[in-house]
Amino acid sequence: MAHFDEDTGKVELTDEKRDFLDWHVMPAFLRVEEGLPKTQLAWAESRGLHYNTVSKWKRDPLWQRALEAKLAELNVGGDRLQAIIDNLYEIAIDRDHKNVVQASTLYLQYVEKLKPTRVIVEQQKGTVELSDEALAAELAAEVTHLRGRDTSVSSVPSQELRSVK
Repeated sequence: MAHFDEDTGKVELTDEKRDFLDWHVMPAFLRVEEGLPKTQLAWAESRGLHYNTVSKWKRDPLWQRALEAKLAELNVGGDRLQAIIDNLYEIAIDRDHKNVVQASTLYLQYVEKLKPTRVIVEQQKGTVELSDEALAAELAAEVTHLRGRDTSVSSVPSQELRSVK
């Protein structure tokens, strides 16, 4: 009987269900290479089980949860990913391979993602940190900029601007 272990967060299966799970996720060509049954029916018969037994297992939510975990482990396993990256590299350095450009592009994209990103941060001084002269220069530049954009500012006499607080 399968059960969920609260401590580990994993589904624990009987040995027979675990064997079926491992067989189930195995690619068909590997089953043939290893001399394993090709079909679910043949697997059940090889274990002396009725074919409906394994069908019931597959409908069990805990078995499905274990299957999802196993597939996630296989699909993002480090060994598989590294094998793919190694193959890309081998194709990318083989000038005569018909997919050298695509492999090179993909390999370089992968490598680029591994590089740390450089972030350039420009800090602007706040008005409190500016000297009186620097603050006056920034204000003058902003007034000049605003007068160039908005004619209503330039129409106000500078004497009135000083009196506004």
